[in-house]
Amino acid sequence: MEEESEVMTIEEFLENQEAEEESADLVFGGDEGKECTYNEGYMPRQAVFSCLSCAPQGNAGICTACSLACHDGHEIVELWTKRNFRCDCGNSKFGGKDCKLWKEKDAENKENAYNQNFVGLYCICHRQHPNPEDEHLGEMLQCCICEDWFHEAHLGLLSSEKVPRDEDNEPLFDELICQNCVGRCSFLFRYQELLIPPGIPDETHPVEQSGTSTEAPANVAVEQTMGSKAEKSDALTSGKKEEGSVRNGVSDVAGCSQSSNSICKLKPVNVNEETGNCFGKALFLERSWRTSLCQCDSCVELYKTRGLSFLLDKLDTLQSYEALAKERRKTRMEQAEGASMKLLNNLDHVAKVEFLHGLNDMTSELSSFLGDFRDTGKTVTSADVYEFFDRLKKRRKL
Repeated sequence: MEEESEVMTIEEFLENQEAEEESADLVFGGDEGKECTYNEGYMPRQAVFSCLSCAPQGNAGICTACSLACHDGHEIVELWTKRNFRCDCGNSKFGGKDCKLWKEKDAENKENAYNQNFVGLYCICHRQHPNPEDEHLGEMLQCCICEDWFHEAHLGLLSSEKVPRDEDNEPLFDELICQNCVGRCSFLFRYQELLIPPGIPDETHPVEQSGTSTEAPANVAVEQTMGSKAEKSDALTSGKKEEGSVRNGVSDVAGCSQSSNSICKLKPVNVNEETGNCFGKALFLERSWRTSLCQCDSCVELYKTRGLSFLLDKLDTLQSYEALAKERRKTRMEQAEGASMKLLNNLDHVAKVEFLHGLNDMTSELSSFLGDFRDTGKTVTSADVYEFFDRLKKRRKL
């Protein structure tokens, strides 16, 4: 018995197309991919791609426009979004291949950071994605610090814990910090009201937990040779070494001092209270948690020292990025609608009537065309689509 084909109305098809376009706009930040973003400098956040055909070592990233204009047909890795990144296309890492959209570029963008994602690897297990064999490892989630992606089962959670979600399986947290980056953010344990504890697994839908891995952390920058294991191991412990100084059993890592310009809203805490459970497990954070961070002089200096100043940048959050994308999309659609109405209004009465009749005819024909395939269960091929428009064109001539 043949499996029934999914039936979709024109309205449903258009709605799905609209949803897919909106989803793409959110990822690309409303960037239409027409101009290289190099001239905009190190952007707070933008969609970034890696071309393995031109830079197989994963030490370069390109913007949306360059991925289309300069690397069409190449082996491209989509990296979603990256912060503080400038387009590398055509610089010294591309072996003399110039960027078609912006040729005058520095030999290297020294502030760019590259991780294993640029060679198509993710998580502490260093696997490619998607991978059908990884379904038992759960969904892939992104760390808001290193921006690598991790399987749910590789977040260091105990077998008695799971990623906190509601009854509809929607995340209860806004952002997460992977176990490799928690050391840099140990001061967050002093904001207990912002932390969301792991949930209890549903026995009917278990996710395999692997515990804490001793492999290299995924947030280590990938050099041209991808770095040695020893270098990666050193990077894993660097977060612990930066825990700050200790005076009389009291930690100053969270900037617990008073300054001439501001007063820290956090009180001193015993070192063990702050760092006792910092490592080995991912941290889940409440929505809008960044707005609650102390911004006294000492804390701001702490963020700077640990390379976390972006936590105070409103443009760094995905919410701000997506809000900007939605605004750009709305403006673009209003402009397109305005242009269409202007064109229609410039037509005389006879031309308007002919246009509307033609539109109604095409809608009717398309509905009938798709209805035939729905009734017979046949698959619509590109040849069928071309034949439909050829028939419509001949009918228009008659």
